[in-house]
Amino acid sequence: MKPQKIWIITCLFSVILISTVSYAPSIFAQSQQEQTQSTIPYMQYLQYLNEALQRYYVDEVKPEVLFQGAAEGMLNALKDPYTMYIDNGSLTGVSLQDTTTGYFGGIGITFTKPSTSTAERPSYIEVASALEGTPSWKAGIQADDLITEIEGDSVIEMTQADVVAKLRGKIGSSVTVTVRRGKNMEFPVKLVRARIEVPTIKYMKLDKDIGYIRLIEFNPNGSRRIREAMESLQAEGVTKLVLDLRNNAGGLITAAVDTASLFIKDGLIVSTKSRIPQQDLISNTNAAIDAVFADVPLVVLINKGSASASEILAGAFKDHKRAYLVGETSYGKGSVQQIFDLTQKDSFKMTIARYYTPSGANVDKLGIKPDKEVLLFPPLSTDDEKKLEKLFKDEKLSSFVKKNKELTSEQITRYAETLVKEYSLNKDLLRILIRQEYNRTHTAPAADIDYDAPLQEAVKILKSGTLPQLLRNSKSVLQMQEEASQEKVGAKKAS
Repeated sequence: MKPQKIWIITCLFSVILISTVSYAPSIFAQSQQEQTQSTIPYMQYLQYLNEALQRYYVDEVKPEVLFQGAAEGMLNALKDPYTMYIDNGSLTGVSLQDTTTGYFGGIGITFTKPSTSTAERPSYIEVASALEGTPSWKAGIQADDLITEIEGDSVIEMTQADVVAKLRGKIGSSVTVTVRRGKNMEFPVKLVRARIEVPTIKYMKLDKDIGYIRLIEFNPNGSRRIREAMESLQAEGVTKLVLDLRNNAGGLITAAVDTASLFIKDGLIVSTKSRIPQQDLISNTNAAIDAVFADVPLVVLINKGSASASEILAGAFKDHKRAYLVGETSYGKGSVQQIFDLTQKDSFKMTIARYYTPSGANVDKLGIKPDKEVLLFPPLSTDDEKKLEKLFKDEKLSSFVKKNKELTSEQITRYAETLVKEYSLNKDLLRILIRQEYNRTHTAPAADIDYDAPLQEAVKILKSGTLPQLLRNSKSVLQMQEEASQEKVGAKKAS
């Protein structure tokens, strides 16, 4: 069987952009050539099972039904959330096709879903990020949230295709999901489906010489848009930059390489390793792109919603000591997928490689630890989570924002102080939540530094003049992984 096309992607299940590559036939040819004798009996067993079902099953069975079931079963057996069967006529397949146009329909989340459910990790929908401006973002859904129910139905037994089919729908129609946050918070969220436009960047001047660019997703235009934004900021006197990769769930590997090439003169950006050495890739800086911003002091923001291509870029910056990372540990998506056509109607997506940062680190399930950890929200105790759940259920934030079309910082602070008395929650946390609720229903600025502790820290570093020293003393991704591993070993020995 010769596949007709392949797409290579790095992002999470709800992919945004896909690019086409052309070496699939060699993969299949090689796999066929290397097929061992031990595989043959199992193929014969499958053939026998198929013949038995066709001949003896009590009802007539359509061959395509058996084929689809067999394909899904084999792929699900790998227990890899990124490897899956795709019916191109389903909403899953349509969503993949839509991503090439720059828009898709739905609620605006990127997510993964374990193929099997365990007591420790039930097969809930795991939110990687909510795209800014989408229904999910406006409703306050965050990275690391779990969606446990859709329209009152548990998602545990749903496939990823089922999830997409239930979350997508006619623009303007609604869907209610149950969101679990932390250990104790669980609340319903009603979402109105919308056409999801895929944005690229937002930017603004933060200080007299400090600019801010938020890269929302990696697409073919990303590096060009960043260059245009930076040149515009430089025209306003900007000489230093904060690059925000928070909640950027990924996109094209090539887009990450091109973006890195604007800031790094030369060298390795990312490499991939697979079972087939001939298919391993080494991606250096793009020689066609001038490193016009190679000397711009740079601080990069990451969080648990920064995944895939975001981690490739952040890892390259860190390993080259080109940027200082601030925020929280990234998502940990260090694998590469390809989509293969089976028939005109069916495809499958399969993990075919892992990618590595320039220092040789794979971030899968580990993420990238920032040079300085700064959390957006203060940590919550179990008791705090219960209080916060009550605050959400009481709808105090939304009702306050609705009554005040224009909110000043002073008004937000005063109302936060009122809520502290009622709910005994951290005032800074409440200020951020009120401001976020306001931003969801109004035109939000590109950056909101008064309510953003990681951004405040990034600006502080750039203003202090300590960035060169911090970069000299920073450690590579691999070094930090090795240190973390040694600490775990030491902790086990101590216990």
